[in-house]
Order: sequence, then C-alpha cells, then structure tokens
Amino acid sequence: MDAKKLSIPKNLVYREIDDELVLLNLETSEYYSLNHTGAVIWKALEKGKKTDAIASDLSREFKIDRETADSDLEAFLRAVTKLGLVKYEKK
Repeated sequence: MDAKKLSIPKNLVYREIDDELVLLNLETSEYYSLNHTGAVIWKALEKGKKTDAIASDLSREFKIDRETADSDLEAFLRAVTKLGLVKYEKK
C-alpha cells in the first residue's frame, strides 16, 4: 500500500465506549459506530499516521499478514471516505 495521509474533518467528534468508537458528525447529526479494528485505524488516523504505517500496526496488533492488513485497511478507508468521515490530503 502506498503511503497516503488522510485527515479527519473538524466537524466529527467521537467517544470511546468499551472496544468501539461512536462518531458524531456535528453538521448532519449522524452517528457512526466503529468496532475495535475501526477504532484502531481511527486513532492512528487521528495521530496523523500514513496508510503504510497503519497497515503495519494492524498486521502486528491482530497478527495478520501484511497483505490482509492492506486489504482490510483499503476496504475501511473506501467506506469512511464515501461517508465523508475522512479525506485524502493532497500532496
């Protein structure tokens, strides 16, 4: 996976509840729930990590091979990007 940086719009806030995150879009009042894996990715995005570092983190934390981590991360990012929860930063 190429190293890409993403950003979280300022209109999103979240609260951690057990092993998941609940996101709130302050503009639309829509709520979203992320499971433990999504929460790990979200926190890494919030720290400003690039996609290649996040995939490495996933591989290590969940004891999965790098190819699976890349694939799972790509699927997650496609979904949250489509919802407007993250956006790719321009180079």
